[in-house]
Amino acid sequence: MKFFKKIILLILSLAAISFIGIRKSLSEFTDFHRNSPEEINQNSNIETKEVVNDDNLLILVKVIKVYDGDTITIINENGEKEKIRLYGINARELQEDYGTKARDYLRELILEKEIKLERLYKDRYNRTVGKIFLNDLDISQEMVKQGQAFIYHKYNHDLDIYNPLENYAKENKLGMYEQNN
Repeated sequence: MKFFKKIILLILSLAAISFIGIRKSLSEFTDFHRNSPEEINQNSNIETKEVVNDDNLLILVKVIKVYDGDTITIINENGEKEKIRLYGINARELQEDYGTKARDYLRELILEKEIKLERLYKDRYNRTVGKIFLNDLDISQEMVKQGQAFIYHKYNHDLDIYNPLENYAKENKLGMYEQNN
């Protein structure tokens, strides 16, 4: 009886080792064949692709519409349209002073371009709130630094980064601050 138990344990051990080896081989195969961000950018046919940056999942998506200075529409990794609210900022509404200029600035930066998206959460309007990057440029931070948007203090948890950017825009009279004394 002990002999059969040893054989069964041996078979189970070999099966477990084989399974782990197969999983590792498959993992290395898929990692090796995943396109790097540089390869994706060189191939303009690719609209979406997963890119891993540290522990956060970033996906490469194409911007198809800019509504205003803080809301865009993308084609996501499933080929579907998805509305994105830029994290941590609030731009003026289109009918307000400087609203169309902020929208036009954002259009110039990202419309019809591939960007990286980090999804954070859904807001009360069921929009995805996320951080977006053009190459390595954080677009929310850029909008604040150029005076195109305010810090959305209620939802921004990175004030140590955003406050100096907003102060820079004010001090240098950039964007919507250019008319203020």
